[in-house]
Amino acid sequence: MVTLKNIKAYFDLSIIIIWFLIGSISIIFFKENIIRTIFGLSIVLFFPGYILTLVCYPKKKDLGNIERLAIGLGMSIVIVPILGLILNFSIGLRLMTIYLSIIIYSIPMIMLAFYRRNKLNEDEIFFIDIIGYIKPKNIKIDILGIILILSIIAAIVFVSYVIITPKIGDRFTEFYVLDEEKTANNYSKVLEIGRVNKYFIGISNHEYTYVNYTIKVSLDDEILTTKEINIGNNEKWEDNIEIIPAKEGKRLEFLLYKENDFSIPYRKLNLWMR
Repeated sequence: MVTLKNIKAYFDLSIIIIWFLIGSISIIFFKENIIRTIFGLSIVLFFPGYILTLVCYPKKKDLGNIERLAIGLGMSIVIVPILGLILNFSIGLRLMTIYLSIIIYSIPMIMLAFYRRNKLNEDEIFFIDIIGYIKPKNIKIDILGIILILSIIAAIVFVSYVIITPKIGDRFTEFYVLDEEKTANNYSKVLEIGRVNKYFIGISNHEYTYVNYTIKVSLDDEILTTKEINIGNNEKWEDNIEIIPAKEGKRLEFLLYKENDFSIPYRKLNLWMR
């Protein structure tokens, strides 16, 4: 049985739990950040398979460190697409659904790995023995281990490059305006002078980077309101915008500027009032 003295038996599972917690924080609160990328890729490409090896091979004599590393990577490449296939035919493939599915898969597997270890004697339990591996016992095994490690690193770097640097197509921004009921039935309504008039505005960023947008609404070239929005790549912003005209006008313009360049509107929508 595992005792509190045998901290090494819990080391890798503890690191996995801490890694998942930090990864969750980075994925929820960071956007297109290197920290989020590092934790996200490791959680997707390695941990699902490695946890499975801990469940299937809890004894240290079952597999060596290098074998566990290789099998963990290989099994992750099998497990994650299966989870993705299930999501594709259920709630849909999105970043958060993929991550949550990995969490839901990993929690019972980690508990099962703890349970299987607790059934073993202390001298039978697998733990990561970095110092023991550094001491060469057989030069052939060490060389094979180094080759395997380099192959795994090369595979991770290649997959990471493909994920991080997707093929860039046309860069564009969607900009649209609806009435306050989110329909196109009452575009050219008569503006109520001195009262709040609402329009529903949407922006969808497909620029492959974060963009600082500025919306200006003008009536016959007189600016009525200004709003600034920051949107990440493939993200959408929608909200009602309120204007209070002081006089009658004929042309209501919705002007969209990008990165504080106010020389020429990046997108422009005109509505002619009745």
